[in-house]
Amino acid sequence: MFRVDSQHSTLDRVEAGRLFPLDRGAAGRVILAFDGERGDAFERIRANFVEASFGERDPDCAGIASPVFGPEDKLIGALSVSGPKTRFNKDTIRLMSDLVLDGAVHLTLILGGRNDAMIRLAELRKSKPVKRSA
Repeated sequence: MFRVDSQHSTLDRVEAGRLFPLDRGAAGRVILAFDGERGDAFERIRANFVEASFGERDPDCAGIASPVFGPEDKLIGALSVSGPKTRFNKDTIRLMSDLVLDGAVHLTLILGGRNDAMIRLAELRKSKPVKRSA
């Protein structure tokens, strides 16, 4: 586990070893989706390799997560970012989703995984222009 804490006053604190329900929050749903959970929402996560969450564990926080795979395409975790919900709008969600997906691809490759569908999607998303907010 690797974590970088923000200095922002609405810091979303998740200490190592702390347990949370997997059905609440982006990272938990990513883990459930790639562990085989059934349902339309989990199919969408498996197709997009990215999930967002808004105020599910903390009403003021939002998060975005992507799966990280190891050898033999085995899910080994999720990469996520979180922050104040007010910073999550259409443009920043798209930008953060692309960055989290890119990071998850990078970690997957470093850890000996190679999920070709995730890599192709990340490459496809890079070819689309992203409108960046000022």
